[in-house]
Amino acid sequence: MKQLIASCLLYSLTTLLAAQPAIEWQKVYGGSGDDYANSMQSTSDGGYVMVGHCWSNNGDISGNNGTWDCWVVKVGNTGAIQWSRALGGSFYETSPHIQQTTDGGYVMVCNSQSNDGDVSGNHGGTDIWVVKLSPDGSIEWQRSIGGSSGDFAGGYSGDEAQVFIQANDGGYIVVGTTSSTNFDAIGNHGQRDILIVKLTGDGVTQWIKVLGGSNTEAMIHICQTSDNGYIIGGHTNSNDGDVTGFHAGIDFWVIKLSSEGVVEWEKAMGGSGDDRLKSILQTSDGGYLAVGGSSSTDGDVIGNHGKSDFWATKLTNAGTLEWQKSFGGSEHDEASSIHEADEGGYIIGGITRSTDGDVTGNHGGTIPSDYWLVKINNAGAILWEKALGGTMYDDNIFSLKTLNDGGYILAGRSISNDGDVPGNQGLTDVWILRLSSAGEILWKKRWGAVAMNLVIMWRQQQMEVTL
Repeated sequence: MKQLIASCLLYSLTTLLAAQPAIEWQKVYGGSGDDYANSMQSTSDGGYVMVGHCWSNNGDISGNNGTWDCWVVKVGNTGAIQWSRALGGSFYETSPHIQQTTDGGYVMVCNSQSNDGDVSGNHGGTDIWVVKLSPDGSIEWQRSIGGSSGDFAGGYSGDEAQVFIQANDGGYIVVGTTSSTNFDAIGNHGQRDILIVKLTGDGVTQWIKVLGGSNTEAMIHICQTSDNGYIIGGHTNSNDGDVTGFHAGIDFWVIKLSSEGVVEWEKAMGGSGDDRLKSILQTSDGGYLAVGGSSSTDGDVIGNHGKSDFWATKLTNAGTLEWQKSFGGSEHDEASSIHEADEGGYIIGGITRSTDGDVTGNHGGTIPSDYWLVKINNAGAILWEKALGGTMYDDNIFSLKTLNDGGYILAGRSISNDGDVPGNQGLTDVWILRLSSAGEILWKKRWGAVAMNLVIMWRQQQMEVTL
């Protein structure tokens, strides 16, 4: 009997380990300055395109226009750079998102204070900057969206992009935040509202929506739905205006729009703590799955392990809460990305500082953070989980994508130079990993190096785009 039990335990452990994804390859890109990756997408040629922002003007980066520029890098299927572009003006540019378009080019959304170099039409302060690129990275058109409020370098937001998608009609939906009350941002309800802009394929405005309450809202993610409308997810601390059902602190906030931008329903979810939604998708059953971080232990939130957990909420097509799950340990854990797997279930990516609860294999303990992946089934039960990183502080994932072969591509930043992370070039570098579905590391790469004061400055400014 003892041998049978031991054999069963060995089989179960072997099966679990084999199910975890492993690194296929990794790469490091950048120069001697401050270089970050914020978004990575797979491309139609089997490669990848990454966008972020750079301070460097050497190494893998050339053509920086001054201070921070938006930085776009196109790489092949094993991470080799095919082209790299620094885009911006003489002031600050940062870029949160990029997508390949149906014509083989790319559109990126940025935050810009410049009105020179590659940038024109700035309304004042910080604007949303939308740039259409050709397949080789040349600018085809650009436009600035927003109002006159905001000073990015001075420490508060004006008009800032979060994410965008190409719509089924060939146009674009840009989602961001605004503290302006003029130009493209008329109708602001309070401190900071959601700004949603629908553009044609040539960059002409079709409609604009400003949504929120008297306090602060941030929208992080958008998807087009099967009825050609849009589902938008973010967070709020308002209890008036367009927001209903607010609990306390900061809540998840989900908005369903029609194809013309009319609000069909909205829902606030959370508890008495801070609950920040970071990613949302429409599921194959027509409902929605939203993930982020939660520190609540009441209201809609059940099962919190301590401090902040990954929090996943499954909604019906009409916005009714079906189920919710908390994943993590006793320290800080926060989800940033969610994707539906081809074989069923979902893959959630984020960061962890925990070494207990649902988390195994953390490389750095409770102060440093690791990338953390959690695979769940359709009911929210964990199938496997994996921590990736090194022993230093701030291995942080920004982007997770599923690939056609069932593998995954991850992009973020790292200060480590051990564990899963090789080749540190300074302090914070871009770190990208290609994982197989079976658990092998196919490749991994890191780019860049920074000075610590620039890391601190960037973090302070990032705090301005979250509640």
